[in-house]
Amino acid sequence: MMSVDEKLDAAAMVVNRMGHRDRKYLVYAVLGDPVTAPPWVERTWTHIFDALDYLIHVQRSDVAVRSTQLNSLRGTPNQRGISFGRIGWNELGCKRWTHAENGVLLSGRQATFLNCEVWAPSWSICKRDGLAPDVYFSMKSEPNEKLDFSSTCLLAVASDLGQPDEAWQAADTIASTVQAVFRAHCIRQWGGHLHDGALRLNAINDLMVSGLFKPGLKHLGPPSFTVLEGSWAAF
Repeated sequence: MMSVDEKLDAAAMVVNRMGHRDRKYLVYAVLGDPVTAPPWVERTWTHIFDALDYLIHVQRSDVAVRSTQLNSLRGTPNQRGISFGRIGWNELGCKRWTHAENGVLLSGRQATFLNCEVWAPSWSICKRDGLAPDVYFSMKSEPNEKLDFSSTCLLAVASDLGQPDEAWQAADTIASTVQAVFRAHCIRQWGGHLHDGALRLNAINDLMVSGLFKPGLKHLGPPSFTVLEGSWAAF
C-alpha cells in the first residue's frame, strides 16, 4: 500500500500534466433535512470537519475557508456583511464563523448564514498553478420554508488524488450528519460538459449558484434526480 507521501508524489506527477478544466472529480451533493441542526451549527459542523479532515491533509498545499454571512442590522447586504478575516482549517478557525444555534454565532452575535466554501489548496494557489483544487467543499442555506430541505452541501474530490473510498466515506458521513433527504453522486470535469458535449461555463464551484438544479421550479415536491442538471446516481 502506498504511503501518503507516495500518493502525493504520484498525484503531483499527474497534476503537472493536467490543465485546469481537464481534471476529473468525484462529486457528491447532499440536501439536509430541515428538522436537524444545519451544517454551519458547531455541533453539526464538528462531525463534517472530522469527515473532511483526512482529505484536507492529503491535498497538496494550504487550505482556505471563507463564509458569507450577514449581521442583523439594517442596510444593504454590502453594509451588513460580516468579515471573519483569514479563517484557518482548525478548531480556532471554525469557532470564528460557526453558529451556537442557527442565527447566532458562537460569539453571541446574531448572523444570517448564506454560504461557506473550503478550497484545498486555496483559490490563490489554484490560480497560480493553473489547476483546480484537490478537494472542494461548499454548503449554503436554503431558507425557503416551503422546501423539503434547508441546506445543500457539495463535496468534490479530484480523482487523481487517489482517495475514492475516503471521498465516499466523507460524503456518506456528511449525509448522515445532516440527515439527508436526498443525496447524489457524479463524476465530471471541473469545468464540466453539457449533454451535447459542449463545454459548460459553470465550474464545480459555480454549482451552488447555478448548474446543480435544472431551471424551473426545482423546489416544488420531493427532491429527485429529475431536477438535477446532468447525469447523477445514488450513493
